[in-house]
Amino acid sequence: MTAQIPESLINKNNEVDFGDYDLHSICIGDPEDYKNRKVYPFKQKGDPEKCVVCSACWRGYVSVYELVPSGEMHLVKFEYPFGRTPREPDEADEVLDGDFWLELRTEFFGDKMFVPFENGRIVTDKSKWREISRT
Repeated sequence: MTAQIPESLINKNNEVDFGDYDLHSICIGDPEDYKNRKVYPFKQKGDPEKCVVCSACWRGYVSVYELVPSGEMHLVKFEYPFGRTPREPDEADEVLDGDFWLELRTEFFGDKMFVPFENGRIVTDKSKWREISRT
């Protein structure tokens, strides 16, 4: 598998710091049960007309999220980093809800950290976060 470029996460919440971790996915279910966890069911997706798929970006776009001060996660934009001509980003407006997990990594094949959200809000108690070392 080719390493994928990470999603973009803008952290405006002063209660958490993700350090050197980048956002790679958002999932529902048990994050450590790879066979049964699922991708978060987004209502909005990137524009297929603007997508240029490549080995480093299978979907053809990068989602931009904001973790706002209230602890909610917002999908705010889709960026299209590949192609011969520049493609303007598309604005999005989706507030994630329910229970889900952020999958953060130090690098694509590196250590992972899963950060839970309950009822649409981040769990700031780091003892509930799950770290998985690749070593």
